Amino acid sequence: MLLISLICAEVIEMKLITGRKRSKVCSRYNSDFYAKWGQKNFDYFPFGYPPKDQCSIPKYNKTEDDKKGIKTYNFVRWITGLNDNIFINDTFHDTQCACALYCYYNGLNHHPSESKKCYSTNASIGCGTSNLAGGSASSAAAILGYYYDYGDPNPGHRLWLLSRSMKQTSFCGVGGASALKTFGMATLDKPHEIDFVASPPPGPVPPELIPADNGVMWTFWGRNMSTTLPKVTVKQNGTAVPIVTAPYFGEWGERFVGFRPNITAKINTKFDVEIAFEQFIYKYSIYITNCSVDMSDYEYDQMMGRKSYGITWQQIVTYCILAITIVVLILGIVCACIKGQIICVASSVQYKTESNSSTRSTTKTTIIETKYEVPPEPKPQIYSVTTKTTIKTTTKTTAPSNKPNSVKALANKFNNK
Repeated sequence: MLLISLICAEVIEMKLITGRKRSKVCSRYNSDFYAKWGQKNFDYFPFGYPPKDQCSIPKYNKTEDDKKGIKTYNFVRWITGLNDNIFINDTFHDTQCACALYCYYNGLNHHPSESKKCYSTNASIGCGTSNLAGGSASSAAAILGYYYDYGDPNPGHRLWLLSRSMKQTSFCGVGGASALKTFGMATLDKPHEIDFVASPPPGPVPPELIPADNGVMWTFWGRNMSTTLPKVTVKQNGTAVPIVTAPYFGEWGERFVGFRPNITAKINTKFDVEIAFEQFIYKYSIYITNCSVDMSDYEYDQMMGRKSYGITWQQIVTYCILAITIVVLILGIVCACIKGQIICVASSVQYKTESNSSTRSTTKTTIIETKYEVPPEPKPQIYSVTTKTTIKTTTKTTAPSNKPNSVKALANKFNNK
């Protein structure tokens, strides 16, 4: 029955997230992620941890720390597929700082004791409504700690970070203690619309979001999850890996699936994940990438066996040459057509000009010939009968001759006979 359900199940893939360009991920990682491995973040106290001698909050550049913290927070959400940005609400500054101060002196506790040093009402309020982190000297570093959420099968800190309803927060830290406001920071009216939320996220991912050890739980939330536990398959570079912690349902605001695969997280490793419920199968791929390596999207996609979303400079040159060739051919054809039309028009004009000129020339010639035409010489027998009359008549009606004495000579000739 389960096999039939899986065969008929709808496959859900977030191709836009899985298919993100590596260059886009790395660009935002380099500009917005302030929790890189090896990066020193002592924003709470520039010279390490302050001495525990009095209940006062050491001054630090909170504006700068807030900027780095919120950018890191929004990067983690964005790479997961949550595109709406969280903003900082400074209304809760005092409660967050009071909580961080208490935790720095007494350890992390969501329910501060009145008998402990640096207890206050604000500390109680802040610690009871916040994510708490220890060992983080900046809000950005604390975000990464919340994301890992070590040692707890119910990773509520991470789920708060990746909540579809979160809209705002507030940071504060003292020494290595950090408080991130969570309660009351969400809205239930318009949660972010997305098919599923997975951690680690789909697509190219920096190594900080996939720890090398197996102590971090993987989590998944899907819009159409059923009440029956899914079958989870994880492949590393095409080979299935064991699932150390079997899939289980957890509840933290929303129900989620937790599982822990036995993986080796290395640069340029690919993970294919399939989470199969009875009616829906969710599929996505994770690609661990080192953003400090200069590599084109095309080269990376070829190396990882991804559908290419990039292009090499050789292809760019080839396409440019092809485009230029096509443009030149089109221009050549257009010019030839235009030139041909000009020649045709010129020939037509020339023909009409020559025709009109010929007509005028013919008319002129006809007139000239008509005006200066020399009549043929009269036959002798005509003038033998009526010589004078004929000559007289001829003289009046005949056009002037080129030889004006010819008529008179003829008359004299006949008179002498």
